[in-house]
Amino acid sequence: MKKYFLAVTTILLTSLNLAGSAEAACKFTFRVELMKLETVDVGDTSNSMGDMTIMDADLYYKNKPVGTAVFNTYLNRMADPNAVVERRRLEQRLGIAQYHIGEKDSLVTIGEFIYDLPGSPQPYTPDQVRSVTGGIGKFKFAKGQVILHRVDADTFEHRFELNVEPSLCKF
Repeated sequence: MKKYFLAVTTILLTSLNLAGSAEAACKFTFRVELMKLETVDVGDTSNSMGDMTIMDADLYYKNKPVGTAVFNTYLNRMADPNAVVERRRLEQRLGIAQYHIGEKDSLVTIGEFIYDLPGSPQPYTPDQVRSVTGGIGKFKFAKGQVILHRVDADTFEHRFELNVEPSLCKF
């Protein structure tokens, strides 16, 4: 278990360093509606280090269905309710998201997920930022960021800012 956790953490942190800071050439927003959420209890029973949350969602662009998304998060810091620093009182997960758009294109994001309730599917703050680390098809070399905004319990806006040719961001 420990060797897999170290490998996943190393991959996630390396990928975060690959995201460039160039000016975004195109911006677009997906509405993401969660369809299915499952928790995989990896270690001790109940909430523990290494537990995974797997989410499946539908993607919409301007109210038109354009694809699906899969989110995998890995618990890497337990909430400490007695901590002095607020961030330590919150649960931290590392996450990978895959956005499948149409038949051939996809985007991949990596980043931190912060939760105020252990095991909750809802992030702590309305907006959280993740790195775009590439993709497949027309997004093969995409870099940038995505800002996640929670609309309600099952609906999120994912605002992408990419440094790719603007014509690629038409759906």
